[in-house]
Amino acid sequence: MNYDRNGVLVTTSRPKPTLRKCTRVVTIDSRDRDTAKYVQVVGGATSSDPGDYIVYLPRVFSNVTALRLKNAVIQGLSFSDTYVLLGLEGLNRIDETAPGADRSGNVDSVFAKIPWTSFPPVVTASVASVSASLGVVTYTTSAAHGLYTGQIVTVSGITTTAYNLSGVVVASVPSPTTFTVVNAATGSTGTGVVVSQPTLYYNDGSADEQVTRYNPPIGSLDRLHLTLRRHTSRAPITLGSGENSFTFEIEYLDNVFDDSSAFETRLG
Repeated sequence: MNYDRNGVLVTTSRPKPTLRKCTRVVTIDSRDRDTAKYVQVVGGATSSDPGDYIVYLPRVFSNVTALRLKNAVIQGLSFSDTYVLLGLEGLNRIDETAPGADRSGNVDSVFAKIPWTSFPPVVTASVASVSASLGVVTYTTSAAHGLYTGQIVTVSGITTTAYNLSGVVVASVPSPTTFTVVNAATGSTGTGVVVSQPTLYYNDGSADEQVTRYNPPIGSLDRLHLTLRRHTSRAPITLGSGENSFTFEIEYLDNVFDDSSAFETRLG
C-alpha cells in the first residue's frame, strides 16, 4: 500500500499504450530510384526510366491506414496529356472504364488521376541554323528563345533528320539565341522549330484530393513501385531525361501512451 503524508491511501496512475493515428510526409524523387529494377518493363526503354521505378522509404511504416498525394511535379510529358495516371503496385483503389470499350481487356487500376492544374508557358522558337562538334549540337534561333539550362525540348522540322531530337535536355545557353544539347548527331545545317516540353504541377489545394484509405491497415510498407501512364496506353510512359517528384502523406497507427497524468490519486 502507498500512503501520502497525511496517511491517506493513494495509488499512482499507470499510463497504458494505445494505438493512435499518426501522419508522416515523405517526398519521393525519381532520381533516387533503384536503377537495377524494372528496366525492361517500360515500353521501349533499355535502361531505368522515370516512368516506371521503385524507391525505398526512409523507414518501415506499419499499420498504414491511408495514403494522400499532396503534390507532384512531372517532366517529359507531351502536349496532348490532359492528365496522367499514377499507379502504386498493391495500393491501387481506383478503376477506369475499359479502354476503347474493350471489355475483354483488363480494367486499368490506378492510385491517382493527376490532371493539369495549370498550363505553364511553352517556349516555341524558330531554328535558323545548326552546328555540331565533339558530340555537342548547337542550335541558333532567329530570335531570343527563352530557354534555360536543364529544360527539356523537342526539335523538329530540320532537313537533316539527325538534328530532329525529342525530349533532350538543354545542356547550356551560350546566348539568348543559341542553346546546346549533348548528342552525337552530325550533318549539314538546316532550319526548323524548337518547342519546350511542358511540366505538370499538381497539388491537392487546387485540384481534387487523391487519398486512399485502407481497412484493414497495410501491415508493413517500406517501398513504393510507381508507374506513370496515359489513358490509352497500358504500358508505362517512357520519360527519358524527364524526372518527377511526388509528396505523400502517410497515415498509420502507432503505439503511444494515453494522456493520464503521473500524479498520485487518493483512493478515499
